[in-house]
Amino acid sequence: MVETDWSTPSKSVEGSPVYKRDGKRLGTIDHIMLDRSSGRRYAVLRLATPLGIGERYYPVPWTKLAYDAPLGGYIADIDLGRLQKAPSYSKDSQPKSPDFRQVDDYWGSRR
Repeated sequence: MVETDWSTPSKSVEGSPVYKRDGKRLGTIDHIMLDRSSGRRYAVLRLATPLGIGERYYPVPWTKLAYDAPLGGYIADIDLGRLQKAPSYSKDSQPKSPDFRQVDDYWGSRR
């Protein structure tokens, strides 16, 4: 895996595929969220569902992702089952101020 330079605009990251370590697609980066108080970044993953019914959005600490240039997307060492149990929200219930502490606690990220 290769780290990208820090000048990548967020718009170019949105829509990027996210793969598991085995190369199978996990989802897509829908958007990026910032915790204003800490400056920490989160990739909000969208899992594909048939016809978009029941789509869920999962904030994941940016540190859980690594860019893979040959693959053209991000690798996440995340199990699908664990992701599906993570803090999430639906398209219609996106929080204005997510509980990043809950997300960090779930993923074991330091604050």
